[in-house]
Amino acid sequence: MDYFYPVRSVVYQPQDKGVASEIIERLLIDMGHHVDTTDSHEQAVDLLRADLTDLLIIDGDVPGCSGAARLLDELQPSDLPRQIAVFSSNIDEASHHLRHRVSPERLHVFIKPLHLHGLLNVLKHLQEENRAGAVA
Repeated sequence: MDYFYPVRSVVYQPQDKGVASEIIERLLIDMGHHVDTTDSHEQAVDLLRADLTDLLIIDGDVPGCSGAARLLDELQPSDLPRQIAVFSSNIDEASHHLRHRVSPERLHVFIKPLHLHGLLNVLKHLQEENRAGAVA
């Protein structure tokens, strides 16, 4: 029998909540995943420190990749999520800092307009890891 292994996600929207953020949140919930949404840096840090997080999604250009870098710099290695998806309108130098802070296998930078197919691939990978961890 094939079991479903939900992913715990934190969606961090550092600017006004927009359509892309609502689509991401609805997609994850409809797929049966646990989603915590926050619009403040402090809340995001608190959520990530409180419980093991499978996926952190950062949607926003202001501060975009630099905001993600600042957020991750405040966390201990044990608080880092298993996977990180950043949606941005451009790749900036802060994305290079992110690559040094987090292994490239864990970091996914998607250029807007939102590429949901890429996010679905990240979710599929996390579910497979969750299933393998539950079996072991």
